[in-house]
Amino acid sequence: MERRRKWIAGIAGAVVLGVAGFFLLMPRPEPVVVDAPEVRPVPTLPARESSMLALPVELPLRELEHYCERQIPIGLFSQKDQGLDDDGHFSISSIVSRDRSLSLDTKSDALHLNLPLRFMARIAWKDKILGIPASYHETTRGSMVLHIGARPRFTPDWKVQTSPDISYSWQKRPTVKALGTLIQVSGLMEHFLDREIDRILPTIDRRLNSTLQLHDTIDEQWRRLYEPIPLSTSPDIWLQARPRSLTVWPLQMEQDRVVLPVRLATYLEVVTEKPSADIRPEPLPPMEERGDVADVSVLHLPLQVSYGALERHLMEAMPPQGFSLPNGGRLKLDELSCMPSGGQLILRARFHAEAPWRLFGTHGTLYLVGTPRFDRAAGELSLTDLEFHANTTNALLQGAAWLLKAPIAGQLEQRAVFPLSEDIREARATVDRSLREVAVAPGLQLSGEIDEVRFSDVLVEEAALRIDMHLVGSVRVRYTPPLP
Repeated sequence: MERRRKWIAGIAGAVVLGVAGFFLLMPRPEPVVVDAPEVRPVPTLPARESSMLALPVELPLRELEHYCERQIPIGLFSQKDQGLDDDGHFSISSIVSRDRSLSLDTKSDALHLNLPLRFMARIAWKDKILGIPASYHETTRGSMVLHIGARPRFTPDWKVQTSPDISYSWQKRPTVKALGTLIQVSGLMEHFLDREIDRILPTIDRRLNSTLQLHDTIDEQWRRLYEPIPLSTSPDIWLQARPRSLTVWPLQMEQDRVVLPVRLATYLEVVTEKPSADIRPEPLPPMEERGDVADVSVLHLPLQVSYGALERHLMEAMPPQGFSLPNGGRLKLDELSCMPSGGQLILRARFHAEAPWRLFGTHGTLYLVGTPRFDRAAGELSLTDLEFHANTTNALLQGAAWLLKAPIAGQLEQRAVFPLSEDIREARATVDRSLREVAVAPGLQLSGEIDEVRFSDVLVEEAALRIDMHLVGSVRVRYTPPLP
């Protein structure tokens, strides 16, 4: 009996040792080794179009009147004891001030300021009669309207040139009679006003530009255009602008407003990586002045999905337990990377796989190739017609043909969908919000609407997939001059 037990134990030990030796000495399957496919050069793409925003800046005449009311003082000119004759017998002292509210109108493509004036003049005479000092004085009043016409233009350094033209119309001509002599005070007042206007004219543009501070105001808004706008956090989507130029046209005189047509040319892009904080605004360029007015805004928004964002999205879409294989096996992806090749994408997938009918699984690298497409109706970017690259098929035939039966390409294609509908809606909503009575600067109110949205096909770039979004609409800017 004892001998029998020893004999059975010896046989069991031999079996265990044999099985262990079999597993230890059995050659392990080699990993799947695939030659990296040749990457075709990315095709040359058309240059990115810059967006053109036609921004007619409206200045209602009533607002401009209120502004002028605040800027023009009540008391304008005064003079004391101004001589009227060569002998020094006659002199005049006068005060010129505003009378009633001013008005503005637009005629003959010019802006006309009508300024009612009133004045009071004191005519004095002094001399000797029979050696006895004698004097006489008389006070008179009058009123007139000062007409100032201007055709403002802009210089490349963001200054305003008014080129004013001045005329008068009398409402009440003043006259006085001193010692039987009729003195035409109106002519004297015109002479006095002409002299004062000649003195003031050279300072009008300087004072106006000092008040408007046009360069500084535009430069501040120019720099703000470079600030990225977040559109979404899942995934991260940003709107980035890089303005190029500002173009203005001569002022348009309408019945109740003055319109300054402005066009902003800027590059716009929607990206999935936060723009670098190192982007520094370009200096405000010189103002360009043109003749043909553009009244339609066209926004070109490149929607960019970086390959890094696409890789992260694909890995997050993978089932944690991996893909099911025929007959109960499983394949799990460990890493995914994207490479552009011509107008297609190549996916490089590191994997490991197991099958119940095999003692050992396998691992390695697979290459799949597909074509990116954009579904305009669904707002989805997807990778279609996904299949093993020829190099991968050949390598699997030599060492892991059972993987060719697995629906790996189909499983990946189902998950290779990058939703952009929310981001497109948010991008359009951001533009819509920006066009709804928004105060873009002190005194500047922007409004407008988008009339049409179009999309391009998917464009394959070196670092990202790109879809160009084109928005066509109209924009207007209302300007209310700030209080002094």
